[in-house]
Amino acid sequence: MSGAEAYNYQRYIRDISRFPRITSEREAELSRIIMKGRRKQKVEDAVNELVQANLLLVIHCLKDFSKFITHSENCISVMDLVAEGNIGLMNAARKFNVEYTSDDSIKHKNPISFSTYACKCIKTSMRRALKSSRFIHIPEHHFSYWTKIQNLQEAHGDDLTDEMIIDKLDITPSRLKMLRKSRQCKTSGLEDISEFDGESRWYDVVPNPNAECPEREAALSDLRKHLLEELSTLPPRTQKMISMMFLEERKTTLGDLSQKFGVSRERCRQICAKGLQTLKKQIEEKFNIGEDFAMAGLRSSFESLEMVA
Repeated sequence: MSGAEAYNYQRYIRDISRFPRITSEREAELSRIIMKGRRKQKVEDAVNELVQANLLLVIHCLKDFSKFITHSENCISVMDLVAEGNIGLMNAARKFNVEYTSDDSIKHKNPISFSTYACKCIKTSMRRALKSSRFIHIPEHHFSYWTKIQNLQEAHGDDLTDEMIIDKLDITPSRLKMLRKSRQCKTSGLEDISEFDGESRWYDVVPNPNAECPEREAALSDLRKHLLEELSTLPPRTQKMISMMFLEERKTTLGDLSQKFGVSRERCRQICAKGLQTLKKQIEEKFNIGEDFAMAGLRSSFESLEMVA
């Protein structure tokens, strides 16, 4: 935190500390006024009183995120995160119903306190702000390359050169540069930003919109195994071509296949396309699945399937 930011932060704490705290009974009274919502001005006054009396809750919740806002590469300031927390507090003030729990709207004799409910809303708001500004998406295949580069570094030590990496991984210099840039991005383990009350985790609160459904991913994983088994039923030359083209670590082109098997590039493409179509049909019939899911299995097993219609 810079000097100016630290000063603003401390001044803000002094300012909000002037607001008087209120009793749980008063919180319940304000909650009922807000829930009834009969007079707009009265509701707004109740919201303001409830929020002002609990602004220090945001500072309390901020401590749980201190390690995520102390890095120079972070894109969100302390006061920005406080502002996000205040938004969560305002949402809590408007939605809190003293007669019910926040989760299932079932009436309880001992409903949760406003501070408990508000802290959950505040932390959720802060997590979302951090997720948007602090964390970035990195393509999954980059992690595979990072592992390979790490293995090369362990094997060759200081003797490892860029030329060796480029040759071993069969990538271009610009690709290597991009991989290094993505590797330098500071990411934190998802468990590091879990709920601090132990009830839920970061990925429960901020889901990845691009993530596969677990059930679908498990089914695709099982389908990939069967596809590789079905591959052995194809003619030997077709098996070899598909294996070289899609399954081997080192990229194989149609030109490479043409030289190895002594046929034209177009003929190699036709053989691979026919073999993959046969695999798809066999999987559809054997497991009684739709064409779309069979194609999804193919695409998850074999990269670059432009040749498959």
